[in-house]
Amino acid sequence: MSDDSNKLIREPIYRQVERLLREHLSTVKDRSRALPSELDLAREYGVSVITIRKAMEALVEEGIVVRYRGKGTFLSEREAAESRVAILCDLDLLHPLTSPFFALLIREVRRRLYYGQIEHRCYIGELSPSDRPEDLTCREFLRDLRKGRISGVISVGTSPELDWRRLVEERKLPLVGTAPGLTYAVRNNTLDAIRRGLLRLKEQGCRSISVIGWRGHRLENERIYRQIEGLFGELGLDYRPERMVRDLYPMAPGAAWEEFREVWLTKADKPDGLLLVDPELVRDVVQSASDCRVSIPGDLKLVALTYSGFQFHRADIDRIEFDTPLLAEELFRLFKLVSEGDLAGANRRMRAQEALRFHKDDYPERKLETSLRG
Repeated sequence: MSDDSNKLIREPIYRQVERLLREHLSTVKDRSRALPSELDLAREYGVSVITIRKAMEALVEEGIVVRYRGKGTFLSEREAAESRVAILCDLDLLHPLTSPFFALLIREVRRRLYYGQIEHRCYIGELSPSDRPEDLTCREFLRDLRKGRISGVISVGTSPELDWRRLVEERKLPLVGTAPGLTYAVRNNTLDAIRRGLLRLKEQGCRSISVIGWRGHRLENERIYRQIEGLFGELGLDYRPERMVRDLYPMAPGAAWEEFREVWLTKADKPDGLLLVDPELVRDVVQSASDCRVSIPGDLKLVALTYSGFQFHRADIDRIEFDTPLLAEELFRLFKLVSEGDLAGANRRMRAQEALRFHKDDYPERKLETSLRG
């Protein structure tokens, strides 16, 4: 072991030693050899034997090491055999308001891990789409992480601002995901998709366009809508804040029905084009338009952002479709690079993603083919 005693600051000493021991043990390949004695470890780290003993007891409790009377302390063979890649999604996938997108993406990621012969397990939480997370709800993931049963993490729809990320990084495990803020992440280029949706409406002759979207984090919401305002200017379209609906709760039943009525009935200058940022909004908007005697696409052109595998109940709705299998493929490839230690390759791949839109151009004449393919 290297001399890491200069790192022992701030945290309780035994916790620091526990972390440093865990980092070292993750690099040990020969599990048949006994670990150094508590006295030797105490000398190496410059702490007392009692501190080393307390740190080792925590590792024993987690199942990372095992003690044999008269033989010494060894790395646990059982934990090595059970170690696998975790697909972590803290959302409750069975909640009626959770978008099917997350389950579809997880299925595609699992398929690639399976054919790559990589042992893996899904960890699903209990977070509803409208909740703001304060801590990870998937306790099983935290338990297995502390027990050393996880060799890497692919995060889907899970906030990286919670404590689980620190625990993963302390153990120096490969970590990739879909959330902004992660060092290695793959994300749909939503802004580019919105741009193409606006362009699609402009090509159909629309000049007065409304956008309906979900409520997000306040600062994130403001940033995105400032960028959308810029897109309107870039495309020569008239931007009006009152036509931007962005305060709907995620996946709330009937969320877009009343908002569409307000956009259509209370404004003298009615929109001739409408962009929906989520396919879950389509049903509400179509119903509300029917109630208001608005013909789609006669009176109002409609474009929706959607994803592979989502089944539209109407074939005459224009769409920009995110390619879910392509997104899963990029997650898988990025994870392999990070897990193999090729961080330069991972960074190159992330830069290359800027040229990928992760969506297909599904114009009206190709909609039936798209529907069958989904």
